[in-house]
Amino acid sequence: MAKKANLTPQRRQELKDEILEALDNKQNNQIKSITKAKNILKNDLSITDQRPKNFSLNKSKQKISQSLINDKKNLSEIKKFKEEPQGANKKISNSKLKINDNDTATNKNQNNRILKSNLSVKKLIINKDDKNDSLDVFSQLAEKKKQQEKQAKNRWLYLLISSLSFLFLIIAFDILGIYKFNFRDPLSYEVIKIFNLPAGVVNGKKILLSDYYDDLKFLSSALAKKREGLQDLSVFNDLSDKVFYRQVANILVRQKLLNYQKSVSESFLNNQINLLINQSGSVKQAEATIKSIYGLNLSQFKEMILRPLIEKQFLQEAIVNDNSLEINKKAKERAEMILKMALTEGVDFNALASQYTEDEIGVNTGGDFGWVIKEQLDPTWREEVFALQEGQVLPKVIKNKFGYHIIKLEKKVANPDTGKDSVKLRHILIKVDVDQYIKELMDQAVIKKYIK
Repeated sequence: MAKKANLTPQRRQELKDEILEALDNKQNNQIKSITKAKNILKNDLSITDQRPKNFSLNKSKQKISQSLINDKKNLSEIKKFKEEPQGANKKISNSKLKINDNDTATNKNQNNRILKSNLSVKKLIINKDDKNDSLDVFSQLAEKKKQQEKQAKNRWLYLLISSLSFLFLIIAFDILGIYKFNFRDPLSYEVIKIFNLPAGVVNGKKILLSDYYDDLKFLSSALAKKREGLQDLSVFNDLSDKVFYRQVANILVRQKLLNYQKSVSESFLNNQINLLINQSGSVKQAEATIKSIYGLNLSQFKEMILRPLIEKQFLQEAIVNDNSLEINKKAKERAEMILKMALTEGVDFNALASQYTEDEIGVNTGGDFGWVIKEQLDPTWREEVFALQEGQVLPKVIKNKFGYHIIKLEKKVANPDTGKDSVKLRHILIKVDVDQYIKELMDQAVIKKYIK
């Protein structure tokens, strides 16, 4: 048990003053630490409001809160002590002072640990924030770049769509003008070729508007020069109708040739062009001749003149050999009727030929066929012709690729040098009219015209 200290009143007062001074210093230090801890807690709370909570941060907060509770208890004790009168608490033991000193040291150490912990937490959070901020900057830059690229792409897409829309409107307006107002300017012609616009349809087959315009230009030029050799299209009133139905006729001829399993090959057409070049002497001369007559180059001449002409000849041969056709039967009956008149005694064959022949040259020459040798005639009937006497008519109708013929041998001459006979013939030709046949095909065809 501790001995009571024998202290004088003066000494007791000095000790009391020292204790009060120590308590005041402790109170001031504790107030400072509390204020500092509050500021740390406030900063930590503001940080945690912006970022997710974690275990270490919660632990630091718990320590700070516990420290604040202890400090509050100490402050309350100090307050009570100050409020006691001068005569109170006269007996203060050394153990009490030691306990208070230990408490003060403990609180200081605890506060230091809390401050260090808070500083480490703040440092960790700050380091983490720095890293996150760096990552955020890079991600923001990347996102901004993506947005800029997307905006640039959208601008190009908008420009492309706008340009295509504008081009579409121009083309649509031009196509409308082609069909409604007969636009024939160079731009319209390019649109016609690029999009293969139709002038019409015949039996489901498209008539190209480019072919129509090419043919229209050619026919206009040919009619202006009054050239002969063109198909008679006087049955139509308007030039555009003539051109359109000329195209219709060409397609119908090709379709009918396919039914007969016939066609005009490129090699055949090229051979015909080569013959023309050989006759002219050179390619340049042939081109000049065709240009002067038709206003076309060799390629245009081949497609626009030569091909339709040869296809028509092929169809002529096909229908002549098709005995089932009504037009063929009628031509044969007509030829046999004229033959009977030619065999009648005293009938002028020349006059008969001028009246009935469908050979354009023979109409004006009384059916003059000219001089021929045996090898130039059809092998199926040349022997019968050379067996005739001068002035005699062959008593039967003969057939070749053009139609039906009535033959008269006018003169016969033997060539002593060659030992071959030559004969001069007259004939009356009754065609299987291919033009009439094409007209019948047109009457039966399904034709749609899109142009005016």
